[in-house]
Amino acid sequence: FASNSGSNDVSAFSINPTTGALSLVGRFPTGGSAGDGSTSGISLAATPDGRFLMAGNAGSNDVTVFTIAGDGSLTAVGGSPFPAGGPPDGMRMSPNGAYLAAGLAGPVAVLGLAQGGALTPVVGSPFSGSGVDAGVDIKCSGNQLFAGDATSGTTTVDVFSFVANGTLTPIPGSPFQPGVGVNSNGVLLSPH
Repeated sequence: FASNSGSNDVSAFSINPTTGALSLVGRFPTGGSAGDGSTSGISLAATPDGRFLMAGNAGSNDVTVFTIAGDGSLTAVGGSPFPAGGPPDGMRMSPNGAYLAAGLAGPVAVLGLAQGGALTPVVGSPFSGSGVDAGVDIKCSGNQLFAGDATSGTTTVDVFSFVANGTLTPIPGSPFQPGVGVNSNGVLLSPH
């Protein structure tokens, strides 16, 4: 899947397993707005079981949820797009597929995913960190969320306890600032 901010849609491709070549399956409108393209866009996240694809529309502050067919084609679920509480920047699904976390270029939203694909904010969402949380990632165990701050200052990473009901609480010592780098708006955890 590739997000297309300029046309407010998502392209789906099949991959040749031998050569890696891509074949277009189709383009699917998000129903939201990516924004002006210079500071906004469409972020993507998929459920671990491959049933749903989320497209975060930064220009319209919402998330479109698509079901993913066996051939990779997408169908927006009823009610999409769903309010995110701000412009979704980086997004990640929880390992159990129950929650979507989205850095809103400020706080972090946590949205619960219903069986049919509807998204609703968990109680207390969005959750404030130390600044402009943009990129997010969740530990494989699902008990901690990491958010990188998009700032002109030193690398800053907020670390939250992520509990079973989807709420976030900063851990002791958060935010972490090692004193190196600038604008840490992308985070990625190793798979181990």
